[in-house]
Amino acid sequence: MVPCTLHHPPRGGVWDTAKRTFSPEGCTALDATPAAASHCLRNRTFIFMGDSNIRDLGMAFGSFLAGVTPLDAEDHKYDKTRPEQWEAARLQRSGMAASIFKCGYTHPRYGWTVRVVHRSYHQSWPEFLNITRLAPPRTTLFVEIGIHAIAQTGYLQFLTRDVQSAQANFLHSYVFQPYLDYHCAEAQRSANGGALALTAPLVWMTYNEMCSNRMPVRYHRQILPCQNANKAFAQAASESHFPLLDWQGLSTTNRSLVCDHLSDDGVHYRSWVEHVRARLLASFLCEKAEGQHDEGAETHLSWRRESDAMALSFRLAHANCTGCVPPKMWSPGRTWKDNMSCQVLPSPSVAPDTACKRVAWSASLGQYV
Repeated sequence: MVPCTLHHPPRGGVWDTAKRTFSPEGCTALDATPAAASHCLRNRTFIFMGDSNIRDLGMAFGSFLAGVTPLDAEDHKYDKTRPEQWEAARLQRSGMAASIFKCGYTHPRYGWTVRVVHRSYHQSWPEFLNITRLAPPRTTLFVEIGIHAIAQTGYLQFLTRDVQSAQANFLHSYVFQPYLDYHCAEAQRSANGGALALTAPLVWMTYNEMCSNRMPVRYHRQILPCQNANKAFAQAASESHFPLLDWQGLSTTNRSLVCDHLSDDGVHYRSWVEHVRARLLASFLCEKAEGQHDEGAETHLSWRRESDAMALSFRLAHANCTGCVPPKMWSPGRTWKDNMSCQVLPSPSVAPDTACKRVAWSASLGQYV
């Protein structure tokens, strides 16, 4: 059976809430320990950008690599008003809360860095794109598709009324088209025989499965647009071969279990569930390392080389590089029809991400010094 990777995610599986595990179907996942994963991901940087869904995953990813297993993690969602309490709850997280939302938390031994850029996608996508373009070598970026914050918007509900509409309209909206252009530019450079730019792999992430039984009624209208957007992105990723961290397979097998035991408030998962996803993500990024030994690793893993080529796998032949770009978001007094004209959106002008720039890149050490 093939291994689970970013290009071949689980399409289903079995949850064991007592053991806090997920066994994927259709592919195999490594049972990575925090020590083994830390060794595999040493001196690499992982940036998680988007709203609270990907914030929770990014924090769980750093927490897991630092040594907190799903069995050790909390049975409730992260409380954004009390980051210090989250850090103090587990010794392995010491110093993490104060840095993970800034330039990132760097592990003192293994040198991996996890950074969380917690923003509303529809407002901050130029900043995300800027961070992507300026990311240093050995960086992988994860960006959530971010429909949650705008699912209440009238005309977007119309544009995502079904999967076909979501793929045609939302995938090529003004917040995502620049990312498609980013991949298209790299593919075009390669097709013309030019050298590829040193750009960091960028991976989209689907939104969490929502549960109406745990959500206030006023938020129920978000559920269908989010489901349609998830399916549209998964279909587009399959056809165009752009990297997608697709979590839909974790909730399709037994939806009632997801909503009754895994979800905390209908939108966010319990912390231990996020740690299970973090371990799966480490498995997607690592593979078994034959003949390699490390005293701190119970299982010997190495970086999956296909991860270095994720940004290059986007196939130009299947890419729509000139999609329709709605010029502005819906606002009171306007209808969705007022936003359907197409125009090319210029590259955003955003101040460089200088606050997190190190002094110099050391090729020999593979990190900033």
